[in-house]
Amino acid sequence: MKQRLAESIQLADRVTKAADKAILFKQQCEDIKSKAVKLSNLLRQAAMLSSQLYEQPALLILFKIELVLNKALSLLYDIC
Repeated sequence: MKQRLAESIQLADRVTKAADKAILFKQQCEDIKSKAVKLSNLLRQAAMLSSQLYEQPALLILFKIELVLNKALSLLYDIC
C-alpha cells in the first residue's frame, strides 16, 4: 500500500514538473499544476495514515488517480 502511494505521489510530482515546462496553454497548465500539487499533498497525508486505510477501496482509488495522472501527463507531453 505504501509503495502504491509513493508511486502515485511521484506521478503527481512528474505532472507538476511537466506543467512547469509547458510553453503553450499556460493558464490550463497552471490549473493542472495546481490540482496536481493539491493531489500530491493529499496523497502524502494518506501515506502517513496508510495503516488506518481500508486497503481494497484505497487501492481502487489509487488506480483511478494513476489513470487520471497518466492522462494529464500524456497531454502535457503532447503540448510541450
